[in-house]
Amino acid sequence: MRPASALRVLPFLFLALLVMAACGGTTPTVAPSDEPVSSAPATDAPPPAEPSSGPSSEPSAPDPASSEPPSAAPETPEPEPAELPASAAECTGSEENVAFYAEFAEVVDWAVYCPVLPTGWFVGTGQWRQAEGERLEISYRGPRGAGLMLQEGSFCPGDGDCVPPGEEVGQTAFGDREGTLVATDGGWAVVVDRGERPSWLLTISGVGQAAARQIAADVVEVGG
Repeated sequence: MRPASALRVLPFLFLALLVMAACGGTTPTVAPSDEPVSSAPATDAPPPAEPSSGPSSEPSAPDPASSEPPSAAPETPEPEPAELPASAAECTGSEENVAFYAEFAEVVDWAVYCPVLPTGWFVGTGQWRQAEGERLEISYRGPRGAGLMLQEGSFCPGDGDCVPPGEEVGQTAFGDREGTLVATDGGWAVVVDRGERPSWLLTISGVGQAAARQIAADVVEVGG
């Protein structure tokens, strides 16, 4: 080769060497990491709470205010029945029959009597009134067709005494009083304070004289 030609080639060789040096240099590299790199910026905030894995197996404590049943409204106490006089408990009949006498005894100012009869006697019908004079009338039925009527107060209208006609046999007890025994056509009558107001009349049928006297003697004063 000619020297002149060689001089012209030298610049090209020099440039080729520079290019080769740039491609084979020691550029710094980042070592590969086994952990992925997060693209989110770092912060000082605490990590988010872990989500719940499901409903809690333990029930929550009940509200004390709602755990007790509502209080019931106070009940209005029923009025207690009036206490009956001890003597009234001896009257023949039911509790209603006894109360019948006790109520009448409360509204009058004279003695009210009730019969205390042997087994087998039952109350029939009865009534008492304050209008047109205070009076009481009550009937009883006894064994083998026996019967009894008790009348007290102003039971006889006008000036009569309302005692059945018959023969007076004598005096006999009427509870704590003394009455007159009358033998009637159908039985017996015992009258106290005949023709007065008040007066008391016991009319009995279907029994003998001894039984009639005993029935009259056994009457008791209600509340006395």
